[in-house]
Formats: sequence, C-alpha cells, structure tokens
Amino acid sequence: MALRHLVSALQARGFHALLFDVEDADSLAGIVPLVLQYQVDGLIVGAADVSAAIVETCSATGTPIVAFGRHGRRRLGISSVASDDAAAGAGVADLLFERGYRRFAYVAGEGGSLTWNSRGRGFVRRAAALGLDPVQRHLSGETSYEAGGRAAARLLGRLPRPDAVFCQNDVLALGFLDGARDDFGLNVPADLAVVGFDDIPAAGHRPYRLTTVRQPVDAMMDATAELLARRLEEAAGQGEERLLPTRLVERATVRPG
Repeated sequence: MALRHLVSALQARGFHALLFDVEDADSLAGIVPLVLQYQVDGLIVGAADVSAAIVETCSATGTPIVAFGRHGRRRLGISSVASDDAAAGAGVADLLFERGYRRFAYVAGEGGSLTWNSRGRGFVRRAAALGLDPVQRHLSGETSYEAGGRAAARLLGRLPRPDAVFCQNDVLALGFLDGARDDFGLNVPADLAVVGFDDIPAAGHRPYRLTTVRQPVDAMMDATAELLARRLEEAAGQGEERLLPTRLVERATVRPG
C-alpha cells in the first residue's frame, strides 16, 4: 500500500515509476548503472544506504537522488525524507519515565544506519537528561524475531534487569516480548515494558498489543515525490532533509497512565 501511494504521488506530478528490488548498498551500486541506461529523471532509494560513489555516478549524468527513510544524506548533496526518529526515541523515554519505569534498555538490530541509530540516540540522551542510569544497549546484528528472543535472554538473564525495553523495530520487540513472558515468566507491563517501532499489523494483534511508534508513511511518500520534483526544477539546488513527526501508539505493553 505504501509503494502504491508513492507511485500515485509521482504520477500526480507527471512521472512514471520503474521499480527495482534492492537489498543493500552493494546491490544498489551494481544496479544503478543499469537504471541510468533507461535515462530516468531521478532516483528514489529506499532500503539501501546511498554511498558517495553512487552519488558521483548519478551526478555525472545529472540524475538527482532522494533517499526515503534515511537520515543524514544531505552531507552527500542529496535530499532525504525520514521520520524524526531522534524525537521519537526521546518520546518513548518520556513515556516510560512517566509510567514509573527506571531501568532502560535499547535493542538494536543493525548499527550501520544513521536512521536507526537516531532512534537509540534520542532514547539514550533523553534517559540521561531524566537522571537515569546509563541505558543498557544490545546490538543483535539482525532485526528478526529470533534476534529479539536472543536479546531477551541476554538482557533479562543478568542482574540488574531492565524494567523497560525499547526495540529498534516491532519484529525485534515481538521476539523480546515472547522471550520475556515464556522464558522468564515476566508480567508485561507490570514487571517489564516493551516498546517497538513501525506499527506493523502484528503489533496490534493478540497476544501482543504492542505499544509502538508509527511513522507517517503516506506523508513521507508525498514529501519524497515533492523533493524529487524540486530537485528536477532546480538542477543546481542543494540537498534537503525533511523530518516528519511520528505518533506514539499506546497499547498493552506499557502501564496505563
């Protein structure tokens, strides 16, 4: 549905979309020369980070790039659209503090993305500003359900246990939640709070009812199409970073207010 919204937003501005499946930065680097053979007006890159080499290749043909869901791309001279993840992380810390939790942990799947780092950075900095002990941080190396379960075993299997955990995405959070309940017998949210990010459909299903952060995906898609059109109109324009506010969706994995 999100991709359909982006295609519609592009068509409303007179563009037609060519879609390519890209998994990571290496596969993006390999496919960009092929894409440029189609003499495209511009590139929108979602899943993979954009390297300086890719920017240079596209600059040589005057092809603008907009990075979707990525922070910190302006330093490369390209535009980007993302949710304000640092503010979202800070908001999660505020919520947990207000509900009486005091020992925080952050579970990250990957450490390379500036976007995902921003979530943890906002969370950690806000916890420090609230006067709490340093946030325990766990880097799982992947964002799977199984990785969330392993993170639960690691963080909950030693003392002092955290009493509130913020996960980089919902899939990690669901794995962590099941591990906390099934392997440690913890009551969520009385003994432990768990918060995710993305608000995937499973987050709202029983038995999870996960408290999470929702990104304004449709608005991000509209902004992406707008920035691409602007870059085409202003061939020599500078890159612009657009950060959109998120929404905290409260369900059953944090104590009620």
